[in-house]
Amino acid sequence: MLKNLYLSVVLVLSLSVGAVYAVGNYSRSSSDSMNYKSAKNAIENENFALAVGLLRTESMNDASNPDVWNLLGFASRKLGDYDKSKTAYEKALSLDPNHKRALEYG
Repeated sequence: MLKNLYLSVVLVLSLSVGAVYAVGNYSRSSSDSMNYKSAKNAIENENFALAVGLLRTESMNDASNPDVWNLLGFASRKLGDYDKSKTAYEKALSLDPNHKRALEYG
């Protein structure tokens, strides 16, 4: 009887954890998106114009990700567009006031 109770509790907990996991992972983060990965690659190859285009698109898809805004600020700064760079860094910091890289450049 105790063994059956134990198995029932384990089963209920397992199903609950699975449901929470599914809800928590329903949407992808920007770090998983093709635009974000391609933008990082473009930055590594110093193709900042391509990175800005990809990151602008990504910022429309996931406006709440400070990493996207930080990279947009970085790429814009590298292109000499300091106003857009500052705006992007400020957006990153409004989403995450402790964002290390945005703090370093913004």
